[in-house]
Amino acid sequence: MNKIQEAYIEKTGQSVKGWIEFNEVFAGNKSLGFIPRFYVVETLIPFDYYSKIEVDNVVFTGYCGAYSIIGKEPMQIGEMNDESNVKSANGWKDG
Repeated sequence: MNKIQEAYIEKTGQSVKGWIEFNEVFAGNKSLGFIPRFYVVETLIPFDYYSKIEVDNVVFTGYCGAYSIIGKEPMQIGEMNDESNVKSANGWKDG
C-alpha cells in the first residue's frame, strides 16, 4: 500500500494528496536514473509546461499528466528520501 503524501505545485500554488513512485529509465543497457511520478487522488488544477514540485524532501521539475505529475528528468538514488517506492526493471526494490 502506498503512503499518502502531499505535493506542492509552485506554478498553481496548489497542494494535492497522492503518492510518489520512481521508475528506472534506461538508454540501451545503461540506467539513467529514476523518473518521479506523483499520482494525484484529488482534483488537480492543470498547468502548462513545467513546474517545481515538492513532495516531502523530494523536489523535481514536472509536467501535468493524466491523474499525475511526471518528472522532466531522471533523478539519482541520493536525491530521493525514501527508496521503498522505487521500481526498477526487475520490479519493486525492497525497502
